[in-house]
Amino acid sequence: MNFASLLDLHRRNDPDAPAVRYEDVAWTYGELDTRVNRFANLLEARDVADGDRVALLAPNVPEYVVAYFGAIKRGAVPVPVNNRLGSEEIAYVIGDAEPTAVFVSHDLADTLPAPDDTTVEFVQVFGPSEPIDETLAPYPAEFDTVTKQNREPASIMYTSGSTGSPKGVVHQHGYDFAVAGGRVAFFELDRTDVGFVLSPAFHISGETIMLMAVYLGCPFVLQRDWGLERFLENLERHGVTFMHLITTVLVEIAESSSERLDRYDTAELVLVVTGGGSLTAEQIEFFETHVGGFVSEGYGRTEGGSAFNPIGARRPSSNGVPLENSTELRVVDPSTNRPQPPSEEGEIVVRGDGVTVGYHDRPGLTGQYVDDDGWMHTEDLGRFDEDGYLYFTGRMDDMIKTGGENVHPREVERILLSIPGVSEAVVVGTPDPKWGERVSAAVVTEDESITEAAIDSRCRKRLAGFKVPRRIVFFDALPKQGSQKINRSVVADMVAESAEE
Repeated sequence: MNFASLLDLHRRNDPDAPAVRYEDVAWTYGELDTRVNRFANLLEARDVADGDRVALLAPNVPEYVVAYFGAIKRGAVPVPVNNRLGSEEIAYVIGDAEPTAVFVSHDLADTLPAPDDTTVEFVQVFGPSEPIDETLAPYPAEFDTVTKQNREPASIMYTSGSTGSPKGVVHQHGYDFAVAGGRVAFFELDRTDVGFVLSPAFHISGETIMLMAVYLGCPFVLQRDWGLERFLENLERHGVTFMHLITTVLVEIAESSSERLDRYDTAELVLVVTGGGSLTAEQIEFFETHVGGFVSEGYGRTEGGSAFNPIGARRPSSNGVPLENSTELRVVDPSTNRPQPPSEEGEIVVRGDGVTVGYHDRPGLTGQYVDDDGWMHTEDLGRFDEDGYLYFTGRMDDMIKTGGENVHPREVERILLSIPGVSEAVVVGTPDPKWGERVSAAVVTEDESITEAAIDSRCRKRLAGFKVPRRIVFFDALPKQGSQKINRSVVADMVAESAEE
């Protein structure tokens, strides 16, 4: 079933229901679907065929929503492109996806590769001088949504490329239904809720909030880029009830003054899904007290497979319980593929409707990660407790091996982040002629009085000796990827360079 057919349903059943909210834009589902239909007709008129790919290079704005669902209605496959990438990186994604058309905001048009170097047939620019409604006006307001099966591609989302070249993850229509419906059911959301697409829509975290809102037929708010005051104003103005926040953003909010946060009425907030880093109990408590909602730390990937802490049943430091109505999740022995008993660490593997069918145009890579029984191997490490809560412990390739002992960076990072005044911390392995690797830490503090000796003392009280960082490097900030996750590979290079100096 074509996921965009939900817009047909909402327009038919309740065309006046609120849909998109952005600055002074307030579209109903009827108005949104009309624009989506016109865009689908535009694509058809420009010979974009069923199954063709359409690249989207734009921030979180209403035009992006129109293009995304318009492409899906046409039967085409939208390819969200990280708008924070450089020109060469964008050229790589465009070259790999081979789209027929590109929809781009005017301020990003110069970042596109030369047309002669691509398969792109046409580029549709939008901006102040190319208003979307004027562009779409000549095209019919009705469109027969192209029929799709659940296993057919709905979109292709590229990974961040932190462990190699970005890979195009295929999200099929059934995946979209399973992920959106699975989370709506798990968190008991309904049409009275209000979503907030604050995380980038080109990232799985922002896209999923948008899909959840359309699945429900509830309104969703867009914010173009990060700004604390605008964030708080949007929460108050629109009565936001659910959203996703990347960990680094949540930490920034938790480090704000309570007086600044308490000026806004954000009492409607119910749920904040987060992931991609470590949070302290104090940061979570501060956020929930002064902004609101329940902070649900979870586990998830662009490829799919999710776990979250249920509202009101948080297990400290855990990533929650699997969303079994959309995904199976196991922890297995990497050498035998057999499920591990509770408390035993192993590789996290996932399968189900809420998991990708594979990577775009890379059957060999898909076969490398998906076994004969349909389990996708994540190369993430974790364990379950006796009650079925998942604990992500690190990446198989991030493991630090020092003197014959294994050290999980995440375990050490939790201790570092528990130190008052430490706002960011990444633990990496650096070469050591005697021990193979030594545990090293990159740290950002809010308090200049925090010393290496103070951190060392705190770690020695709570960690085994071989886990204590032998080198601690202070930085003003740590590099982020487009999704705002800390870029571990770049941090490792920075720490190594510091050691050489």
